[in-house]
Amino acid sequence: MARRTTPEARKSRMILGLIISVVTFAVALPLTFGLLAERLDGLLKTRPLFGQGTASLLAGAAILIGLFWVTWSYSNIVLVGKGSPVEAFGRALEPTIQLVTSGPYAYLRHPMIFGFLWILLGVAFYLASVSG
Repeated sequence: MARRTTPEARKSRMILGLIISVVTFAVALPLTFGLLAERLDGLLKTRPLFGQGTASLLAGAAILIGLFWVTWSYSNIVLVGKGSPVEAFGRALEPTIQLVTSGPYAYLRHPMIFGFLWILLGVAFYLASVSG
């Protein structure tokens, strides 16, 4: 049986989902990845692959590509699927109403993960990390 909710409750769950997504995928995971990559580089005693100017340029390009894919796929889930991609303990916070097969989902099965991997690559480039 589908649960019936008010538009206000649905809107608040969508905003909560957006906040959870931003905090997790834009702050916590890239920061953790960067710290682990730096630590691993220190343990392995690796040298940076390139100078800071090149690293910053590559990092900016990779992060922009990642943000493009993440934003495009997230907005398609919200606007076309009429739901939120956020899950907690195997349950969707606001399940989609419609299957999304257009936009980035016409090209990739998991475009948000693809974009997030580009963001992590950008973090690795910024740190000039071999292990990242």
